[in-house]
This record gives sequence, C-alpha cells and structure tokens, in this order.
Amino acid sequence: MPAFPGAEGAGSTTPGGRGGRVVWVTNLDDAGPGSLRAACNVKGPRTVVFGTGGYIDLKSDIELTEPFCTIAGQSAPGGGVCVRGAGLVISTHDVVIRHMRFRLGAIDPAKVDRFRDCVHIAGHTPPHDIVLDHCSLSWAVSRNLVTWSGAHDLTVQWCIISQPLRRPENDGRKYGGMGFLIGDDTKNITVHHCLLAHQYRRNPRLKHGVTAHLVNNVVYNWSDGGAMVMGDFAKDPRAAAVEANAINNWFQAGAETPDDAPIVRALTTARIYAAGNVANARWYESDLLAATKTAASASEPFPSRPVTTQPAEEAYRRVLAEAGATRPRRDATDERVVDSVRKSTGRYVGSEQDAGGWPDLDPGTAPLDTDRDGMPDAWETLHGLDPDKPSDTADPDHDGYTNLEEYLNGTDPSRRQGM
Repeated sequence: MPAFPGAEGAGSTTPGGRGGRVVWVTNLDDAGPGSLRAACNVKGPRTVVFGTGGYIDLKSDIELTEPFCTIAGQSAPGGGVCVRGAGLVISTHDVVIRHMRFRLGAIDPAKVDRFRDCVHIAGHTPPHDIVLDHCSLSWAVSRNLVTWSGAHDLTVQWCIISQPLRRPENDGRKYGGMGFLIGDDTKNITVHHCLLAHQYRRNPRLKHGVTAHLVNNVVYNWSDGGAMVMGDFAKDPRAAAVEANAINNWFQAGAETPDDAPIVRALTTARIYAAGNVANARWYESDLLAATKTAASASEPFPSRPVTTQPAEEAYRRVLAEAGATRPRRDATDERVVDSVRKSTGRYVGSEQDAGGWPDLDPGTAPLDTDRDGMPDAWETLHGLDPDKPSDTADPDHDGYTNLEEYLNGTDPSRRQGM
C-alpha cells in the first residue's frame, strides 16, 4: 500500500513511522529535548509532529540514522516550519518527509560551508525506501538535494527545488548554483511533479549507474551544459551507464539560459526513453535527444512503478499550483519562485537577500491535544474518538492507515482508503 494516498513511484510503499510512537517537536532549538534533532534520533518507528511553527536554526546538519520515521511538517501550526543554517542527512531506510522547508542560506557569509546541502541522502549502508513529498528546498551553498552511496527506491514528488546560491570565489569565479544531483549507482528513483527553478546546473544530473523515472516535472532557467545531464563529462572516465525515462516534462528557458543550451546532455552509453516533453511550447520527443547528438534513444520506457501522469501542459499548471510545502500554507519564497516561472522572470541568486530575504513564519498555536497522540481533540471528537485515549491511533476501518495517518493525510478514519 502507498505510504499515504497520493504517494507514487519507487519509494512509495514505505510505511515510514506507521504504528510507532508520536514524538513532539515543541521548540525551535538546534538540539536538546523537544528539538527536531532529538526527534529524528529516537529509536523505533515514530511519527514526528510539531507543536510550533517557525525557523529551526541549526548549527550543524541533522543526521537521521534511525529507520521507520515520518516527519509530518503539515502538522505544524501557523506558517509551518523551515530548517535553516544547515541541512538534513538521511542515512537510513523507510523515511517519509512531508511539507517541510529546508533553506540553508548564507546567514553568516564569513562562515559559509561551501559543501553543505539542504538534503543529502547517503550512508555507509545504502539508504532506501524514502519519500520526499511537498517539500521546499532552496538556498543551498552547495546542492539543494543529493542522493549517493547506492541509495535506491526513492521518490521525490511535488517538491520545489530552487535558487541554490551562486557565490563568488576569492579569484572572482563563482561556485554553487547546483540543484539536484542523483549520484553514482542510485537505483530506482522517481522524480515527479517537481519544480526545478533558477539552478545553474543539475536539474537533475544523473551520474554513473543511475536508473531514474523523471515525469511531469517543470524545469526553468537552467544554464551550464543542459537542463538534465546524464553522466560526468569532465571527471569520470567510466561509461555513464544511465537508464532514464523522461516523460511529459516541461522545459522553459529563462534569462540565464543560453540560446544554444541543450535540454538533455548525455554520454554515448546513456539510454533515455523520451516522450511527451515540451520545451518553450514546442513538442520534443525524438528531438529531445537530438541536442545531445550522442545518447541512445530507447523505444520503450524502462520499468518503473506507476505514476499518475498528465500531458506536460496540464502538469505545468498543476505543479505551479500545488508543489512545495503547501500545508499549512505556501511561504512568500515559494510564491516568488512560482510567480517568476509564470512570468518568465528572475535570475540566479548569491544570497537569501537577493531572493527577497527570509519570509515571516508565524509560530502559531497548536490545537489542543489532551492525550498527546498527535490528533487534535476537536478532530477526534468530530470523528467519534476519545480525546483522552491515546490508543485511538489504531486503525478501526482496517484500511492499513492509522487514525493518526488519517488526520495527517486529511482523510476520513471511518472510510477505507483505496477501497
């Protein structure tokens, strides 16, 4: 069964923290009791819920090493939550992250770590069965999103991945501006209904041994080497044995996109099935590969878990309307990025100030939850549950989703989902 209704693709069947304990984030501290860092490192299946909205200012990356975890950003009150200053490293398996914002920023330019990512999926043992859903990643000093270490069975869906910082070196050259790197030997990754905007490179980049399903994404304002790149041209002497589906994606050039920039650039050993893609209102199917002059076109799509797919034009409208951390609501940063795509405006940024600065995030007030089971009293009462009974997190309709999941998913606990 899906991790939640609407989860699709290679990582979509993970249970995450289903059936485990409820762990509360009650403050915005970097560490200590009640912090997000502490919640991530609780052992055993768990669902992380939030009692406050606002900015979580990190001094170092959070390392998520314990499996079977759901981080429910949609549970936050007010304007939701945003992790900044450092990122999240996922080095385990069976993880679901929804409606979270990860915006690093160069908060102290004198102490910028140029190799820090928003979200980095890698570990000594390959991470697997992971879903990022409706997350917003931006302002990384290195890369917004990275997979590595043979990670497999991953889904990145309905996310906004945008505006990595492109900053000057001491010699005047610039570094950064990197978007989404799908690293060596990442297997079975699905990227669908995502907006990738204002990223100099890697929209995404697929390295050696990757198998990927890229469908219904919107890519805007890329520059160096191509929007999607298959293989490491400069440094990796191995054949880029990439297999990828590129289906019904929308590619829209921006102010930083050179006139001769290819859409897809690939080494000769990459195999790509391309169909239904649109570039600046022109259809690209076999022509999508013509820009590379090297890659082998596959006549049939490579095997992948199904994704509900729309024509590129419809996906464009839906992605701009629905992608990113939208619960409890979109923030001003995502609104600006989406508006720039609609109007074909905007350029790369070197700091969060260039992008409009940090938007206000109302901490809000969490609804009353007497038994601390993650479900507000009012919701439990509405659905005939007991606000004083923590065991109400069970699954009385036997559809596989606990009552806590039904609340977080916005579904009816008395009606079996998918039945």
